[in-house]
Amino acid sequence: MSSPTIPTLGPSTVNRKWMYEVNTTPSGSATYVPIGGVMNSQFQPDTPNWVDNTDQAGQGFQSQNKTGATWSGSLTVDRKVGSSDPTTYDVGQEYLRTHAIGKFGTSNTVEIRVYEWYPEDPTGASTPRVEAYHGKCGVSWVPAGGDMMADDTVAVTLNGQGKLDIIDHPFPAS
Repeated sequence: MSSPTIPTLGPSTVNRKWMYEVNTTPSGSATYVPIGGVMNSQFQPDTPNWVDNTDQAGQGFQSQNKTGATWSGSLTVDRKVGSSDPTTYDVGQEYLRTHAIGKFGTSNTVEIRVYEWYPEDPTGASTPRVEAYHGKCGVSWVPAGGDMMADDTVAVTLNGQGKLDIIDHPFPAS
Protein backbone atom coordinates (compact mmCIF):
# COMPACT_ATOMS: atom_id res chain seq x y z
CA MET A 1 0.00 0.00 0.00
CA SER A 2 1.52 3.30 -1.06
CA SER A 3 1.31 6.46 0.99
CA PRO A 4 -0.95 9.25 -0.29
CA THR A 5 0.55 12.10 -2.28
CA ILE A 6 -0.12 15.54 -0.84
CA PRO A 7 -0.59 18.09 -3.63
CA THR A 8 1.41 21.30 -3.65
CA LEU A 9 -1.02 24.17 -3.23
CA GLY A 10 1.24 27.14 -3.91
CA PRO A 11 1.72 30.31 -1.85
CA SER A 12 -0.46 30.90 1.17
CA THR A 13 -3.01 33.66 1.29
CA VAL A 14 -2.28 36.18 4.03
CA ASN A 15 -4.88 37.29 6.55
CA ARG A 16 -5.22 40.74 5.01
CA LYS A 17 -7.18 39.28 2.12
CA TRP A 18 -10.62 40.76 2.93
CA MET A 19 -11.68 44.14 1.58
CA TYR A 20 -14.74 45.74 3.20
CA GLU A 21 -16.78 48.39 1.40
CA VAL A 22 -19.90 50.24 2.46
CA ASN A 23 -22.61 51.61 0.14
CA THR A 24 -22.91 55.32 0.97
CA THR A 25 -25.96 55.88 -1.30
CA PRO A 26 -28.37 53.05 -0.42
CA SER A 27 -31.42 54.85 -1.84
CA GLY A 28 -29.88 55.40 -5.29
CA SER A 29 -27.37 53.65 -7.47
CA ALA A 30 -24.75 51.98 -5.29
CA THR A 31 -21.62 53.95 -4.41
CA TYR A 32 -19.23 51.63 -2.59
CA VAL A 33 -16.49 53.23 -0.49
CA PRO A 34 -13.66 51.18 1.06
CA ILE A 35 -13.42 51.02 4.83
CA GLY A 36 -9.85 52.20 5.36
CA GLY A 37 -7.42 51.51 8.19
CA VAL A 38 -8.47 47.89 8.79
CA MET A 39 -5.76 46.44 11.01
CA ASN A 40 -7.46 43.19 11.97
CA SER A 41 -10.58 41.43 10.71
CA GLN A 42 -12.53 38.26 11.23
CA PHE A 43 -15.18 37.61 8.62
CA GLN A 44 -17.66 34.83 9.41
CA PRO A 45 -19.90 34.31 6.37
CA ASP A 46 -21.88 31.38 7.80
CA THR A 47 -22.25 30.59 11.50
CA PRO A 48 -24.81 27.76 11.56
CA ASN A 49 -27.54 27.01 14.08
CA TRP A 50 -27.63 23.22 14.56
CA VAL A 51 -30.71 21.47 16.00
CA ASP A 52 -30.75 17.87 17.16
CA ASN A 53 -33.07 15.64 15.13
CA THR A 54 -31.92 12.25 16.39
CA ASP A 55 -34.36 9.39 15.85
CA GLN A 56 -34.33 5.59 16.00
CA ALA A 57 -33.11 5.28 12.40
CA GLY A 58 -29.74 6.67 13.55
CA GLN A 59 -29.13 3.43 15.50
CA GLY A 60 -27.80 5.32 18.49
CA PHE A 61 -25.91 7.96 16.53
CA GLN A 62 -27.04 11.53 16.89
CA SER A 63 -28.14 13.59 13.92
CA GLN A 64 -28.34 17.35 13.50
CA ASN A 65 -29.89 19.69 10.94
CA LYS A 66 -28.80 23.19 10.06
CA THR A 67 -31.92 25.28 10.67
CA GLY A 68 -30.53 28.76 10.34
CA ALA A 69 -27.34 30.80 10.22
CA THR A 70 -25.90 34.17 11.05
CA TRP A 71 -23.03 36.12 9.53
CA SER A 72 -20.79 38.83 10.90
CA GLY A 73 -17.58 40.75 10.58
CA SER A 74 -15.34 42.00 13.38
CA LEU A 75 -12.85 44.72 12.49
CA THR A 76 -10.25 46.73 14.32
CA VAL A 77 -9.72 50.00 12.48
CA ASP A 78 -7.01 52.60 12.94
CA ARG A 79 -8.50 56.10 13.16
CA LYS A 80 -6.21 58.31 11.12
CA VAL A 81 -6.95 61.85 10.05
CA GLY A 82 -6.32 63.21 6.58
CA SER A 83 -2.84 64.57 5.93
CA SER A 84 -4.14 67.90 4.63
CA ASP A 85 -7.08 68.26 7.07
CA PRO A 86 -6.76 66.99 10.66
CA THR A 87 -10.56 67.03 11.06
CA THR A 88 -11.24 64.61 8.19
CA TYR A 89 -11.43 60.88 8.89
CA ASP A 90 -11.70 57.96 6.48
CA VAL A 91 -15.03 58.21 4.57
CA GLY A 92 -15.92 54.52 5.02
CA GLN A 93 -15.17 54.65 8.75
CA GLU A 94 -17.23 57.81 9.18
CA TYR A 95 -20.20 56.25 7.41
CA LEU A 96 -20.08 53.31 9.84
CA ARG A 97 -19.65 55.58 12.88
CA THR A 98 -22.59 57.81 11.95
CA HIS A 99 -24.81 54.75 11.53
CA ALA A 100 -23.75 53.21 14.84
CA ILE A 101 -23.66 55.83 17.59
CA GLY A 102 -27.17 56.45 18.96
CA LYS A 103 -28.85 54.70 16.01
CA PHE A 104 -31.44 51.92 16.21
CA GLY A 105 -33.44 49.80 13.78
CA THR A 106 -33.11 50.74 10.13
CA SER A 107 -31.02 53.84 10.90
CA ASN A 108 -28.35 51.43 12.28
CA THR A 109 -28.35 49.35 9.08
CA VAL A 110 -25.71 49.64 6.36
CA GLU A 111 -25.18 47.77 3.12
CA ILE A 112 -21.75 46.23 2.66
CA ARG A 113 -19.81 44.04 0.33
CA VAL A 114 -16.83 41.96 1.39
CA TYR A 115 -14.48 40.35 -1.08
CA GLU A 116 -11.05 38.83 -1.48
CA TRP A 117 -8.37 41.37 -2.12
CA TYR A 118 -4.80 40.27 -2.62
CA PRO A 119 -2.87 43.08 -4.31
CA GLU A 120 0.63 41.67 -3.68
CA ASP A 121 1.03 38.35 -5.46
CA PRO A 122 4.26 36.62 -4.34
CA THR A 123 4.38 34.55 -7.55
CA GLY A 124 4.41 37.62 -9.79
CA ALA A 125 1.37 36.27 -11.63
CA SER A 126 -2.16 37.58 -11.49
CA THR A 127 -3.95 36.13 -8.44
CA PRO A 128 -7.48 34.95 -9.19
CA ARG A 129 -10.04 36.52 -6.91
CA VAL A 130 -13.12 34.46 -6.23
CA GLU A 131 -14.98 35.06 -2.98
CA ALA A 132 -17.36 38.03 -2.80
CA TYR A 133 -20.40 38.68 -0.62
CA HIS A 134 -23.10 41.33 -0.19
CA GLY A 135 -25.54 41.99 2.63
CA LYS A 136 -27.09 44.39 5.10
CA CYS A 137 -25.92 44.61 8.69
CA GLY A 138 -26.20 46.50 11.94
CA VAL A 139 -23.11 48.36 13.11
CA SER A 140 -21.45 48.48 16.53
CA TRP A 141 -18.70 51.11 17.07
CA VAL A 142 -16.55 50.86 20.23
CA PRO A 143 -13.47 53.13 20.58
CA ALA A 144 -10.60 51.28 22.29
CA GLY A 145 -9.29 54.07 24.52
CA GLY A 146 -5.90 53.65 26.17
CA ASP A 147 -3.14 55.92 27.30
CA MET A 148 -2.09 59.07 25.48
CA MET A 149 0.59 57.21 23.47
CA ALA A 150 -1.79 54.50 22.19
CA ASP A 151 -3.10 54.46 18.63
CA ASP A 152 -6.69 55.58 18.20
CA THR A 153 -8.38 52.29 17.31
CA VAL A 154 -12.01 51.25 17.15
CA ALA A 155 -13.63 47.82 17.38
CA VAL A 156 -16.32 47.58 14.70
CA THR A 157 -18.81 44.72 14.59
CA LEU A 158 -21.01 44.14 11.56
CA ASN A 159 -23.97 41.95 12.53
CA GLY A 160 -25.74 40.43 9.54
CA GLN A 161 -29.41 41.23 8.99
CA GLY A 162 -30.86 38.58 6.75
CA LYS A 163 -29.14 36.65 4.03
CA LEU A 164 -25.54 37.17 2.97
CA ASP A 165 -25.51 36.81 -0.80
CA ILE A 166 -22.66 35.36 -2.81
CA ILE A 167 -21.99 37.81 -5.65
CA ASP A 168 -19.70 38.03 -8.67
CA HIS A 169 -16.39 39.53 -7.63
CA PRO A 170 -16.47 43.29 -8.35
CA PHE A 171 -12.86 43.21 -9.57
CA PRO A 172 -12.14 39.83 -11.14
CA ALA A 173 -8.55 38.93 -11.97
CA SER A 174 -7.57 40.13 -15.43
